[in-house]
Amino acid sequence: MLKNKTDRENKDTEKPPHFDSRNFGFDKLTPLIKSIDIFELEKRENPKNRHKLIFVRIKAKQVIVKKKQH
Repeated sequence: MLKNKTDRENKDTEKPPHFDSRNFGFDKLTPLIKSIDIFELEKRENPKNRHKLIFVRIKAKQVIVKKKQH
């Protein structure tokens, strides 16, 4: 049983990651996501610090409507 917060933090850092972008040939997660064509990425400046924020969402499906020919 974990005795205090420090023990929990140490236990969490000991766990191997369940997902690693390097297993897919990418050094970082962002290039991996960029390589998958179903996602849109938007980079924004973070007003609180120098790090950029990256927002990811699934691209909207484009619906093609065919006009009826009379």
